[in-house]
Amino acid sequence: KARLEYSTVTIKVNKLQKGNPLLKYLSNVPWAYTDNIDADYVVGRSACVLFISVKYHMLHPKYLLTRMGRLRTKYTVRILLAQVDRSNNEPLQQITRLAFVNGWMLICAWSPHECAKYVETMKAYEVKSADSLKKRVDKFDSEKNLTSMLTTIRSVNTRDAGTLISNFGTCKNIIKASM
Repeated sequence: KARLEYSTVTIKVNKLQKGNPLLKYLSNVPWAYTDNIDADYVVGRSACVLFISVKYHMLHPKYLLTRMGRLRTKYTVRILLAQVDRSNNEPLQQITRLAFVNGWMLICAWSPHECAKYVETMKAYEVKSADSLKKRVDKFDSEKNLTSMLTTIRSVNTRDAGTLISNFGTCKNIIKASM
């Protein structure tokens, strides 16, 4: 009888994650503890997630680098999910630096619920092609998006944004325009 090593439906969860509040919120995708993974969560054939809270990183600053080292060659998509549970910026900067230097994608979340939603979404979208994830943007959406972006500037209203778009056409042309 052949044993399936990989499930396309279930998130594999490292037993080290027992007690992580994130697990309470994994409700839309099935998950199961497993012994034979080095990552905290396996969300795809070649995708893994390491979870770290800023608070834990402050208590154990070498933990993250050690865990990243074990996974360096095992997965092509490596995601570091950081729960920002402290307001001190320095540990988050350290986490960001570690992710960048070691080639990990970093996702920051501010609650266990938000972390769980990210993990569920990664699993749900593992079989989607990149094209299916891209938003279809037509000319009118581009104008709408550019208007929305321009009106975030306090002194630019919708009418001003419309004038800029009709005179210059694109964001690049607006930026390059001389005073």
